[in-house]
Amino acid sequence: MRALRRTHYPDKHLLAAPPMSTMTEGAVDALEELDFDPVCDYCRPVLCDLGHVTDAVSTIMHDYGPSVGDAATVTSKLVTAVSHGKTTFDELTGAMHSVTPLAAAAGISLADVTGSLSAMTASGMSADQASQNLGHAIQSLSVPTQPMIKEMSALGLNAVDLSHNLGKTGVAGTLQEVAQAIMTKMGPAGTVLLSNFNESKLAVTAASNAFGSLPPAAQKVAEAIDKGTLSFKDFRKTGGGLDVEQKAQLGQWNTLHDKAIGFSQALRSGANQNQNFTEAMKRATGTTDGMNVALQLTGEHTDAVNASIKDIAGSTKQADGNSARPAT
Repeated sequence: MRALRRTHYPDKHLLAAPPMSTMTEGAVDALEELDFDPVCDYCRPVLCDLGHVTDAVSTIMHDYGPSVGDAATVTSKLVTAVSHGKTTFDELTGAMHSVTPLAAAAGISLADVTGSLSAMTASGMSADQASQNLGHAIQSLSVPTQPMIKEMSALGLNAVDLSHNLGKTGVAGTLQEVAQAIMTKMGPAGTVLLSNFNESKLAVTAASNAFGSLPPAAQKVAEAIDKGTLSFKDFRKTGGGLDVEQKAQLGQWNTLHDKAIGFSQALRSGANQNQNFTEAMKRATGTTDGMNVALQLTGEHTDAVNASIKDIAGSTKQADGNSARPAT
């Protein structure tokens, strides 16, 4: 294997790999399989640590076994996962040890795990916290307690069946099934939430399309509104430097954006029925962590989460045998 070294690039540098003596045996094996140059080609544009990459890949391959694919395929799936979330490759790969052993034991696919983590980081949670919370949720769903079984039964669900099918349905799909059951069983209050949920799903797609049609200057304003650093009310006072047509386009996007977040706003509104929903989800998942994971993988997030999982599942190595390259 080529000697490992610190590689310098214009205006940036990357510690390609730590000294061999500090790397795990599995990481060295994965590094040898991936070869040095292809991994550097991946790491360069995203400034990730080669040691993190190889440790994460070797851990995943150890936890999942041969069925997960070779190192280049695993790396390609991780590349895709990072593109769907708000995290870095270093952060994601450094956190996955908290969840992959539990997920693999439950038969949950790597795509389902990484797609769920991507969605959770997209909501603003750190990769490390997301990985821990997801691990706790999987652990609870894998071995449901009596209170969980009782709550699931009240919702018309069989907790044992959900546990046995966790690998087939996935953690995201299972939690979406629970959320749907809660809303269906809540009577008039549940009907209101279900309406918000369905409207939000449609609006998320429409808002995403509207955002893509905005000119760059309007997209910057939209991003600030989405992040909460600027309110639409304040934007209307200043105009944000946009012309009349751009302001109209942004207004249309904001209307769809408000509808898209309607489900989350309903849950946060403090009404009794919304408290019932979150409490029911907490009882069904067994923990506060499980409830928080569910709120990030269901509701208006459902379609985006499922699309991410599907995209990651379809990711594979390139024709030349190397891992996929990140977008730069």
